[in-house]
Amino acid sequence: MKHLPRVLNRFLLFIIGLICAALGVGLVLLATWAKAAEFWQRQAGLILERYSALTKQTRTIFNPDISWLTIAFAAATVMLILFLLWWIFRQGGGSTKNVDFEESTKAQGTTVASLKFIDALVNDVIEDDKWIASVKTQGWKVKRQNGLSIKIVTLKGAEPEYLKNKMDEVLARLDSALGREVPVCIHMTTGWRTSISSPGRVDK
Repeated sequence: MKHLPRVLNRFLLFIIGLICAALGVGLVLLATWAKAAEFWQRQAGLILERYSALTKQTRTIFNPDISWLTIAFAAATVMLILFLLWWIFRQGGGSTKNVDFEESTKAQGTTVASLKFIDALVNDVIEDDKWIASVKTQGWKVKRQNGLSIKIVTLKGAEPEYLKNKMDEVLARLDSALGREVPVCIHMTTGWRTSISSPGRVDK
C-alpha cells in the first residue's frame, strides 16, 4: 500500500537511524568524557577557521559579504528538507476516506460511501461479540481501486474458525451494501485487554 519500494524505505530509515545514533553517541561523549569535549573544541576551532578562509576565497560578485559556499550549503539544506517532506508524505500515501459503490444502472453517476458508514456496518455485525474487543476500518487505494483494511483485536480463547466465520459474515454484508466486491485486508491481533482478561469459558 505504500508508494515507495520497501528496499528504498528500509535504506532511508537505516541511513537516518545511523546518523541519529552517531549524533546521540557524540553528544553523550561530549557530556560525559572530558577528553572528547577538549578534542571537539580544538577540531571545531580548526573547522571554523578553514570554513572562514574558504568563504573569503569564494565571495560572490554581486555581494562581497556572501560566499558561494554558503549559498551551496543553504540550497543543499533546502533540497534535503524538501526530500524528507516528500518522503514523509509518501509514507501515508494510498489512504482514502471514501469507498465507491458500483455505478447505478438506473441513474447516471456514482454513489459514494464514507468510511463512517462502512465502519458502522462492520461494527453492527461484530457488536457485542464476546471474542472481539474492538474493530477498526480504514480505506486504502489498491492499484487505483478502493480497498478496505479491517483490524480486529481479539480476546484470549477465540477460535480461529469462529473468527473466520464471523469475518465471512462481515464480508458478505459489505458486498451486499457496496454492490460489488472490494479488496479487503483483515488483520487480527491481540491487544492490552487480552493480557488482563481471563479466557472465556467454552460451553459444551
